[in-house]
Amino acid sequence: MKTRIISGVVGGLIFAAILIVSTPIVLESYYPWILKAAISLLAAIGTWEILNNTKIVKNKIISVLSSVFAAGAVVLFSSKYSDKGILAYFIFVAVLLTISLFIHEKTSPTELAAAQAYTLFIAFSFSTVVRLLYGYGVFAFILVFIFAWASDTFAYFTGVFLGKHKLCPALSPKKTIEGAVGGVVGCMIAVAAACLINDIPLSDPALWTLTLCTPIFSIMGMVGDISASYIKRHAGIKDYGNLMPGHGGVLDRFDSVLLIAPVFYSLLCFFPTIMI
Repeated sequence: MKTRIISGVVGGLIFAAILIVSTPIVLESYYPWILKAAISLLAAIGTWEILNNTKIVKNKIISVLSSVFAAGAVVLFSSKYSDKGILAYFIFVAVLLTISLFIHEKTSPTELAAAQAYTLFIAFSFSTVVRLLYGYGVFAFILVFIFAWASDTFAYFTGVFLGKHKLCPALSPKKTIEGAVGGVVGCMIAVAAACLINDIPLSDPALWTLTLCTPIFSIMGMVGDISASYIKRHAGIKDYGNLMPGHGGVLDRFDSVLLIAPVFYSLLCFFPTIMI
């Protein structure tokens, strides 16, 4: 637990530092590319974890190429060149198919399909985190992590003290229905508190809209978490990596974010008045 807490504090400080130097929060001069570089690195590591560390893809060349593409795709998908990202993806697929002709005896079509699907999913999901920041502001960006981590925290403690009925015992034995409900309710409270701290008054419809929409994101976070556990169970591993002691790898820490961010971004695209 001590290692987990220390690792979490260090990670939080790094997260805050990157956010400060990447946005005009405090400093007059800021550097947006730093955040994009950090998110791109996370995408690359996450792609490597899910393809190589799980042995879903046994050929390291494919895993490396996929990781490199994921890093570059985050930059493309999160910028005005997002249409170029789609073209880049098709080039990536063409390269993989070409390489497969030379290693077809050691690589199955299923591995190639997995590499293409997981790489695109991770790259696009992480890119929406960047798009939220520069499209809808710092508060929208921070909300993604509140949705993910507040839900996870409240679910954990509710489950410890009140949990009796297993939610999905075959995939995540420690999760309970009571914990899930506590995670949703606790996350709603955390979002409402964040709105008040951000000077959004109780009379503002945005506060109530965001709070009432919170269960959608909380549930998506749980789906992302359990889905990540499902993949790990089949791979026979406990964690995706050991980048963050006590927390595991990138996907162990950001599995909820990978579903919450694109869903939240999509909702804001269709209903932008939520943040007004």
